[in-house]
Amino acid sequence: LLKDKDQLVSEYQNRRNMMHQLSDDYNRYNNEEEAYYELSQVYGKSLKDYDEAYQKYLEESQRFRDNQAGILARDLKEGEPCPVCGSIHHPQKAIMESRVLSIQEIESLEEKAEQLRIEKEHAFSNMSDQKEKKRVAFHDVETLKKQLHIEEELSKETFIRLLDQMTKKDIQLKKEYKDLQEEISYRENLKKTIEKDKILLEEKEKA
Repeated sequence: LLKDKDQLVSEYQNRRNMMHQLSDDYNRYNNEEEAYYELSQVYGKSLKDYDEAYQKYLEESQRFRDNQAGILARDLKEGEPCPVCGSIHHPQKAIMESRVLSIQEIESLEEKAEQLRIEKEHAFSNMSDQKEKKRVAFHDVETLKKQLHIEEELSKETFIRLLDQMTKKDIQLKKEYKDLQEEISYRENLKKTIEKDKILLEEKEKA
């Protein structure tokens, strides 16, 4: 009986330790989830910045090419062949725009877009790594929840309530274990006393 009670106390202490571990894992999961959210925000912004920069590069590049055609068209004369297509008729000449970036400015836009692309890829990698950390933390939480047979949603209030229940149960089991120890000890001492008295009685009877 004492052995069974001792095992029960040990199992309950182990359960309490698992509950504390679950609390730590739950806090870790919340931290990983918050970090993931922040990194996903960073990635979202870097993706937006890159898309805008790349789109601007494409538009300005196209405007630059169109303007080059306008420069060429400016010197075309009806009846003279176009140096590009060879046509001698020019019904729709390309028009030059008033504000066009230089080739150096176009290259600068391209470099900026490339830099933002690299930053976007880096942000995506960080976000993906953090997502895996969050997944591992979630798995640890779910594993301990199943082992502890907890089906309710976890929260700080849940941990406070469950740990309070476990503490009270732990105190009760330890008291029962101690009482049982004392009772067994009392019975053993009583048995020894009775045996001594029996021996003394036998000796007196012989005398």
